[in-house]
This record gives sequence, structure tokens and C-alpha cells, in this order.
Amino acid sequence: MHLHSCGQWLQLPSESLLFLPPLWRWAIWLLVLLLLAGLYKLFLPLLHSDARARFWASEMPLALLLASLALPANRLLFWVGLGDLKVTRSDLSSLIVEKPAGFLSGYDWVFRAEWHPLQLQQEIELERVIITIQGQTRDRRPNRVQFRFKQALEVEQAHWLVWQHGRFERWQLPAVGQTRWYRSTLR
Repeated sequence: MHLHSCGQWLQLPSESLLFLPPLWRWAIWLLVLLLLAGLYKLFLPLLHSDARARFWASEMPLALLLASLALPANRLLFWVGLGDLKVTRSDLSSLIVEKPAGFLSGYDWVFRAEWHPLQLQQEIELERVIITIQGQTRDRRPNRVQFRFKQALEVEQAHWLVWQHGRFERWQLPAVGQTRWYRSTLR
């Protein structure tokens, strides 16, 4: 768990921390504990006043625990740390997400070999969405991805949230053809 915290909050590649000597890993573990204590103190007033914040704060360690069962990798933090990106709504059921620097980095070859990269126009079909790679960086990492849902984005069952002002708020979907930029608060 501490290696993922380094990747999320300190912007360190958690994959490379495995190769450090044990003494350095203990030092990083201590640094992460101090960081988490500081974050707890910072968010304590919010936790006292907002039931939703308490819910998400109680779920966060469980999510990190599940992510920690795999080899430490910053790629597991994609949805947690989504920021520095452009979101365009291309039609009633599609979003295009762009991140110029690319979405995957670090030791991702552990999960996707260099000789088997995601290809331009490759489609990945899931139960409710089709994901299409529309752009790549020079080193062939995705940097523009379309998410085409099988229903309109406003369907009643969908809950779109965004983290802002220190809490999750309902995300107002962009109008068709509209683009919004989002910046990470950590960079």
C-alpha cells in the first residue's frame, strides 16, 4: 500500500521502489505514514462535517488494499489520479479523453509487453462501453482514447462525479461538441 501512496501523492514511480534497498523502503514507508497523517489532519474538518467524505475516506483504504495485491504500479492509480487532461463529448454517448503525455508510463511492460502495444484504432469492448485508442505518444502509449457507451451518458443509472473543492461533486456532462480541461491538483 505504501508504494502506491508514493505513486499517487509524491509522484514517484511505485514500480521502481521495489528495487531499492530495504533501508530505503523503510524510510519511504515512514515518509508515507507521515504524509497520510498530514492528509488526515488536513481533511479532518471535512470528515467531521460531511457524511459522504467519511464514506469515501473509509472506502479508500479498502481500494488501496485491493490495488496492493498486485505488483506495485502507478497504472493502478489511473482512475484515482486522473488529471492534467482534456475531455470532449463527441456525441450523446461518447467521451474522448486526451492526455498529451500519455496514460501509461513506468514499468508497464510488466503488464503489456513492448512487442504487444495498444494499436491505433484498437477497440476494447466491455459490457457497457467500447474503448478505442485514437492517438499515441511517440513511444506508442495511448494519449487519446474514446469511450463510447452503449447508452446515452445521461441515463438515470449513471452517476458522474468529479473531485473539486475538497469533495466529490456531481459532474455536469459537457454538451455535445463541448471540451473541458482538467488539471491535477498535485502538479
